[in-house]
Amino acid sequence: MYHIAGYGVPTLIKKMNVNHLHITNDGRVLFFDVNYGNGKSTLNEIHQNEETADLEIEKILNFDDLPTMIFYDKVGLFYVLGKKNIYRYIDRNLIPILDINRWKDIEPKSIVQDSKNCLIVGIRGGILEVNINNKSLKLFVKKK
Repeated sequence: MYHIAGYGVPTLIKKMNVNHLHITNDGRVLFFDVNYGNGKSTLNEIHQNEETADLEIEKILNFDDLPTMIFYDKVGLFYVLGKKNIYRYIDRNLIPILDINRWKDIEPKSIVQDSKNCLIVGIRGGILEVNINNKSLKLFVKKK
């Protein structure tokens, strides 16, 4: 992660494998530092120190999964699609939506919100409907 001040030379802040850098609805800058070797990551926030004007990185949480996609729904809730599960970010925690082993190595390609309770996830080979309330999955594939 580098910081470029003015026209100066980039300054290394910290060695990280940055993934899914984004700005939240309330203006916070979040990103994942992923470790593909152990299959874990951390969710971090970048902010500027008001006294020194330096950029600082604050670890928000450890995450026992690798994020493959992020998504904000219509009301601003933050979702993370990982290798092991789908998670909702609530109160500085990533809460799993599905039961264990319901979402394993599914590779999402796109995501939209169908209704307040359903996410539609495009995957290789079809479309998944994820009902957030009852934790169910429906697979739709093209008929041959």
